[in-house]
Amino acid sequence: MAGLTAALNIAKNALLTFQTATQVISHNIANVSNEAYCRQKPIETTYPSSPSPAGPIGSGVKIEMIQRYFDAFLEKNINLKRTDYGLFSAEETGLTILETLFNEVTEESGLISILQNFWTAWQNLSNYPENLSARTQIIETGKLIVEALRAKFKGMQDLETQIGLKLKTIVDKINALSSQIAELNLQISAMETGGKSANDLRDQRDKLVGELSQLVSIQYFETKEGAYNIVLGKGFNLVELGKTWKLEVSGTDVYWVSTKGEKIPLTSKEVNSGELGGWLRLLEQLSDEFNYEYVSGNKIVYNLSGKLISEGDKLVDDLGLSIGASFSFSGKDHFGNTISGSFTITTGNETVKDLLNAIESAFNYTVSAYLKDGRLFIEDKYRGSGELNFSITGPINFGSFDDPTYQRRVIELNLAGRLKLFGEELIKAVNELHTQGVGLVFYEKELEAAYWVNQYIKELPYFLDITKTPDGNQFTGIFYIWIKDPTGKITPVKVSLDGLSINATLDDLAQKINSALREAGFYIDSNSWNIRTLVRNGRLVFQAQEGYSFGFSNDTSKILLATGINIFFVGSDPANFKVNELLVSKPELIASGKMDISAFRSEEPLFGLFKSSNPIDPSQTFNITKLYIRLYDQKGNIITSPPLDLTNQGIIWNNNLNAYEIDIDPSTSLQQILDKLDSLPFLRAYVDAEGKMVLALEPNQTTVYGFEIGDNSSTNDFVDLLNNEKMYIPAFRWDGTSETRVITGFERFNLNPTIKDYLSFYLFDENGNLINNQPFRIDLDQIISNGGTIFTLLQKINSYENAVYGLSARFDRNGKLIIETTGLYNTKTFIIQDELYDGTNYIQTSYNYGFINFLKGYELKRGDNRVAQAIADSANVTRKSLNYSTLQNYYSSIVGEVGSATNSVKDSKSFLETLISQLKSMKESISGVSLDEEMANLIKYQQAFVASAKVLTTVEDMFEALLNAKR
Repeated sequence: MAGLTAALNIAKNALLTFQTATQVISHNIANVSNEAYCRQKPIETTYPSSPSPAGPIGSGVKIEMIQRYFDAFLEKNINLKRTDYGLFSAEETGLTILETLFNEVTEESGLISILQNFWTAWQNLSNYPENLSARTQIIETGKLIVEALRAKFKGMQDLETQIGLKLKTIVDKINALSSQIAELNLQISAMETGGKSANDLRDQRDKLVGELSQLVSIQYFETKEGAYNIVLGKGFNLVELGKTWKLEVSGTDVYWVSTKGEKIPLTSKEVNSGELGGWLRLLEQLSDEFNYEYVSGNKIVYNLSGKLISEGDKLVDDLGLSIGASFSFSGKDHFGNTISGSFTITTGNETVKDLLNAIESAFNYTVSAYLKDGRLFIEDKYRGSGELNFSITGPINFGSFDDPTYQRRVIELNLAGRLKLFGEELIKAVNELHTQGVGLVFYEKELEAAYWVNQYIKELPYFLDITKTPDGNQFTGIFYIWIKDPTGKITPVKVSLDGLSINATLDDLAQKINSALREAGFYIDSNSWNIRTLVRNGRLVFQAQEGYSFGFSNDTSKILLATGINIFFVGSDPANFKVNELLVSKPELIASGKMDISAFRSEEPLFGLFKSSNPIDPSQTFNITKLYIRLYDQKGNIITSPPLDLTNQGIIWNNNLNAYEIDIDPSTSLQQILDKLDSLPFLRAYVDAEGKMVLALEPNQTTVYGFEIGDNSSTNDFVDLLNNEKMYIPAFRWDGTSETRVITGFERFNLNPTIKDYLSFYLFDENGNLINNQPFRIDLDQIISNGGTIFTLLQKINSYENAVYGLSARFDRNGKLIIETTGLYNTKTFIIQDELYDGTNYIQTSYNYGFINFLKGYELKRGDNRVAQAIADSANVTRKSLNYSTLQNYYSSIVGEVGSATNSVKDSKSFLETLISQLKSMKESISGVSLDEEMANLIKYQQAFVASAKVLTTVEDMFEALLNAKR
């Protein structure tokens, strides 16, 4: 009986086992199309055998476990590839949009073509500076550049906004998936407590992990409880058993939130793959802010009210500090220069903003100091990789600034940064040249700067471009204001920024300019002026009275660029700029020429026709016996040998004086003397119709360009008559031994009688840079006191020792002074002006006084094309900021990189699609359901079930036979 009972039990267990196996097979077949499902297999094992006299006898079969066919190593590899796929998928979407923004296929509308047209328009203007249509063409092509760049930045901004929305969606998905995985962790751990595998729950969890992997880079591992612990990016916990950490999005900023509520920013450095990493990487290409490095404290600071610290908090009242408390800070700026500073509470009214200002001042305003989420940030104002670092000690603990988690470091500029840099350099390239020039007319009435400040110069958008002293504490450099008065006379006024602190206000700058205008005689005070500057609504304003006009040139300080005076493009941000509306309405103001000169020609002759101020008596006589005529050549040098032999006229050559000597009888009348002088082949001497005496050079000759007259008497002499009649021909007396200067030729110039007069030459190289800080100066008082004349001035300019300045001086045939560059050394242009030396400083002579101011000679040359040509040539000028590339080549490289990056991402994505497909095929071969195999197993178990049922009926018959035998 025992054998039959055992057989019956074996059959029962077999039927149960085969039913379970059939159920598993059915489950497999039902999930044949479920990608997340892993094939299951019942694992059978024998029951423990029973002892018998013949030995152990088997007790049948049972299902030991339901095995899940799953390769964890393969799944992790697939998830890694999913992460990369998510990265490239996100990047492809964004880059495809970007590629359309940088499409240069259409030649007419592409920015490269527009740029070429812009440079061509400037070249046309240089060929025809007075042509109004050429000027209009520049305006129109300038507008096209503005529209093209605006469209690109608008497209990038729109994409940035879309990315912000996409980030929000992805973060919500990540948070939701994390919560679901955590919940499944709890269920799996609970279900597997007895050692069995929760196969279907694991399938669900692995599916969620796969989805999460595509969204963000993760690492995960299984604990002994069967749960997954998931770490996001580079070490940020996401799931631990049933606990989760959340991500948050604010605008386009993504944060990981710690258990204490601390928000840590996540960038592509922390999350470098997955869709989140891809969008972050793309975002970091679209925003220029990522091109500026910062360091920040790793401590969050709260005020006494428990709120995050803010700039308006008072250090004493709101933060509990005491008067006398101090902070010390140090670090390095972008270029590695060491900085240090301190701040002390002295009144009790100081705010956190005052502390931030002190930090910025220590850096010479090359950084921005600000608060964000309760932490102190020090952000570089220079783009790109630098050496910025910072530390601060004091009664507030801002934490360490050395933690990489709380820093932004830049390896190379992103797309937005490169495009912004291109746009800024384009604006700057045009504007910095335009500020140096003038149009067909000067500005009249009023000119308002383009850029405004609340108070300080440091607030200007181009503050960093202003020329500064080596220590960075003061501005330096000059610029010229050219003022045309109602008579048409043009006077240059030099404005120097030397001594102006970088902490100066715009009002300080206006006072500096007005001070220069005051020296030049154009400004007395706010109630009496011809030209003045003032500050209105935060902008610098130049104003001119009726009849006065003004222009600019030679700005070595770059303050005109910084304030936005005389510029072509208005705006420092290429995403939001425009063509100067004043130029649009008045194209004649477009700067095409310059005012600094390579050759100066005086309007008034330095040596010309000399006429007595009053009618003279031609019969008068003089107590002289000799007259001397000393001749000068074109360059003001004495002619040392007689040009002609005049002995037959009774005129001899005096070798001691290097002059013609004419005998004069004391009874000789003035008329007779004039006749003798007029007989000289190079001179004209006569009494005109008004009865006035006239002395001049013979116009139809090119040998003699000047002369001086001498006599040999000290009383009632001819030279005295010249002086009294204000005929300031250089003149002397000769007593046979020594020469005494009577007239220098400088008498007609309104020189200052008490302060030393100088003639100053400010020299510029081919790039408009000032050569040497100090100009080439000639002391006119020294010439006069040493018995020199106007000819001595030319000799000094032409002297060997002054040849280094690259200038030469000469007379033209009309006696006008010509000063020009020699082509030697570095001098390409120059500006001459009268200056006074008060014993301490050189100051500009008032425009109604001085040597050059009298001679005049500056003019607005409408045909000058130097600025237009320079701007046209800037198309081929390499710029240091662009890695020594031209503007067009730099932009072309941006376009090329966008196209190359897009193609690379598409190729990578395509490769990953293929690779993932292959990996999935491998997974399918392991975990996938094969209907053929399942059908074979189904038939096997069906037949086994039938056989087991047969065992039951057979045993039943055997039991029946036994029972019948007993009856």
